[in-house]
Amino acid sequence: MGIEDDIAFLETIPGLNALGREALRIIAIGAESLYVHTGNVLFREGEPADAAFVVQSGSFNAETARD
Repeated sequence: MGIEDDIAFLETIPGLNALGREALRIIAIGAESLYVHTGNVLFREGEPADAAFVVQSGSFNAETARD
């Protein structure tokens, strides 16, 4: 996908679309695509956030930490 495709996709996301096209361009430039396979962990509860995730296709499970 090209940068214009990335911006067009981000414009479809409620909340992000309120930022405007130029802000979405900046986000798209800094974004990276990631293919996540079943069982992969993106982040763990309690870890400091260093990114945001947008699911473009597929789904995910959110689980809480277990003691």
